[in-house]
Amino acid sequence: MSIDHSSRRLACSAVAAIASMGALVSGCASTSASPRSLVALSREWHPDVITLAEIRSVNAASTLDMIRTLRPGFLRLSPRTADPLKVYGPAVYENQTYVGDMSWLSGVPLMEVKQVEYVHPAEACVRFGAMCPCDGGVLLVRTRRADGPR
Repeated sequence: MSIDHSSRRLACSAVAAIASMGALVSGCASTSASPRSLVALSREWHPDVITLAEIRSVNAASTLDMIRTLRPGFLRLSPRTADPLKVYGPAVYENQTYVGDMSWLSGVPLMEVKQVEYVHPAEACVRFGAMCPCDGGVLLVRTRRADGPR
């Protein structure tokens, strides 16, 4: 079954309108005296991101140990392929550059890491391209070194 472009555009517009209405209603229903700022919202916990504050709070020997402690689900293997015998862990990117698999995380000193984000497989393919080994998702490690991997 194929959906033509006008039907797809209409469906996307309807979803956007419903989402906007939901945000408006929830904003109006708020009982707080002042609206929450973007800064306050950015400080909230996000299940797919390990922040610098969280990294500093954990006693771990390596980046891999830190992830095992704070978000063990990031390291879960994913059977997301047509071949049921293949199971993948997340690919690892440092500052947007592919560096390898999860074993790479063992050698990353924790003091270099600013943030770790888990990117789900479908989103990872969009963000990193069709050649991305993203069947298990991506762990995007942002380090103090902005010039890429060591």
